[in-house]
Amino acid sequence: MTPTFSIIIPVYNVAPYLRECLDSVLHQTFENWEAICVDDGSTDESGAILDEYGAKDNRFKVIHQQNGGVSSARNKALQFAVAEQILFLDADDIYNVDLLCQVNICSVENPNAEIIGFQLERFVDSKDVHWGNAKITVKEIDIETSVPLTDLLYCFWTKVYKRNVLPSHGFRSYTRGEDLLFLLECICRAKTILILNKKLYAYRNRLGSAVNSPVSLRLLEDMRCSVPERLSLIVESGKIFPRRFIRNLFYLATYQFVDYINELSPKYRDYAWQLWRDMIKEIRENLIAPFVIWQRCFIIFFSKSENKSVIFLICHGYAMWMRIVNKAYRIVSQWG
Repeated sequence: MTPTFSIIIPVYNVAPYLRECLDSVLHQTFENWEAICVDDGSTDESGAILDEYGAKDNRFKVIHQQNGGVSSARNKALQFAVAEQILFLDADDIYNVDLLCQVNICSVENPNAEIIGFQLERFVDSKDVHWGNAKITVKEIDIETSVPLTDLLYCFWTKVYKRNVLPSHGFRSYTRGEDLLFLLECICRAKTILILNKKLYAYRNRLGSAVNSPVSLRLLEDMRCSVPERLSLIVESGKIFPRRFIRNLFYLATYQFVDYINELSPKYRDYAWQLWRDMIKEIRENLIAPFVIWQRCFIIFFSKSENKSVIFLICHGYAMWMRIVNKAYRIVSQWG
């Protein structure tokens, strides 16, 4: 029988967490699945643990390869996945045991859905996961009118994707942000997107994860390519994306990039500043359309100014202002 779901699990040196992750798949109440696990050149016990699970349950398909990065591992797994519906699971995270069951019910009742999302729960090492007991409801999302941003645009893992929305090239080989670029490409292709209000994926916050890794020159080189690529997708899609999402891309292209430059070793900073300037000029010349007037003014100013201190102060001033605004918004929201 062809599996209903293919679960993609890239694995690299996560032995302390891997059994918990694989058990969360093994104990799913819906049983017609396959898990494509790619050992990306691990040097700890991760490869042996995968082989152990593959030996006791043939639904775990194990592939060993030389280290090529998370994008390489996911792309390799996609070559072997046979199901129509694709999910992704990081090897230090956990599924709710009812995830596949709930998604399958939603998929059967809504056969036109091309992306089905669900809620994320964050936890830290040694802490229990609180899944909650909310009654499950399903909401259809229109990207141009009403978008719960944390559910849809910023959480790559909390989605089931139909094959027809997957980009043919798979994942770009970026050190960070490759998952959000992939997600954005899928969203731009999808016509029907549903969101479940149930927490079904647990994300582990831990030191040593990719998102907590130190700033490197490679990261900035990847940002220089990935931010314009995301903007290009938005421009080409013709869809109107929510302002908060565009504001986040502006934040990445300005404060985040400039802040990262100052975390680099001084010997790399001149090159990194040139990367940033090249990116800003590309955005100004070809990809400025999604931004509002004041953001366009900043981009034009940044592309012409040579004063790094002024640029740094403006970017940090903007970041501080946004923190104040967001905090005020949360306080007012709590007041109801």
